[in-house]
Formats: sequence, C-alpha cells, structure tokens
Amino acid sequence: MGDWIRAYDSSPLSELSQPVLELQKLAQDCKFIVCSDLCRSIESAERLGKEKILIKSPLFSEAGMPYPNSVAFSLRPHTWAAIFRIVWLLGYSSNAESYASAKVRAKQASSEVVQLSKKHGHIMYVGHGMFNRLVVKELRRNGWQGSKHPSREYWGFNVYEAP
Repeated sequence: MGDWIRAYDSSPLSELSQPVLELQKLAQDCKFIVCSDLCRSIESAERLGKEKILIKSPLFSEAGMPYPNSVAFSLRPHTWAAIFRIVWLLGYSSNAESYASAKVRAKQASSEVVQLSKKHGHIMYVGHGMFNRLVVKELRRNGWQGSKHPSREYWGFNVYEAP
C-alpha cells in the first residue's frame, strides 16, 4: 500500500484532464495561484495559469494516508484507501501524519490563505480532497462565506469570500 500511495502522489495528470471553462475563467481573474508541492497539484495549477503560480508548498499538501506495514489479506487499493482514511479519522496514523497534526497544519494553511488574500485580493488555492475539507472548516470558522463542503470532483471548485 505504501508503494501505491507514493506512486499516486508522484503520478502526473492525464493529458486529457483539463479544467472546466468556469474554473479557467476564475483563474484568469486571480492575482496568483497557491498549490501544494505534489505533482498533481502543481500540474493542475500550471493548467490554470503557469505564470501565476506564486507558492508551491508542502503546507498545502494532502493529508497523508496511513497504512500498516503488512496486512493479512488483499483488497483493491481504493478499498484500502477508504478503510485507512476512516481509521485515520479515528486516530490511526501509521506511516502518515496524524489527523490532529493535519488539523494544525490546516489552520496554518488557512491563515496563510487569509493573509495572502488580504494582501493580494483574489487568489486561487489548488489543493487536495481531505486537506481541502480541513482548510475550508478553518476558513468558515473565521467567518469566510462559501460552501460548507468543498467539491470532491476532479477539477471541482468552490469560491470562498472573506468576511
């Protein structure tokens, strides 16, 4: 499972994967783009405006997927991923960042997004599923308006506005 996770984290986007038109238009109106340092996040940001990428940081990376060093039976990787993400929420963090640590990092990431938006106006944050949910929770806790639940789709997006 560890090999599968590392391969997924370093895999490029499909050449066929392109942002939806509405997202492309939003990217044009942004001053700059912030993304994680994972390959798929950087490539996504590049497809939205390579010249606008200001920050590529592990601060914005997906919350790590836990996994044991060995298991007694086989399941498909996506099945294991669902199981391991659930047990991660319950406190299991073998070979990964803990849920508690990810929440602390999300608070730091949301603070960075707030500061950048105060300084530069419209910015775009290109992130990852579970970590996006943690960042959104922090932004909303600080009065930001927008969807309670970030999109789970590839190229899905939400707009959040400062109070």
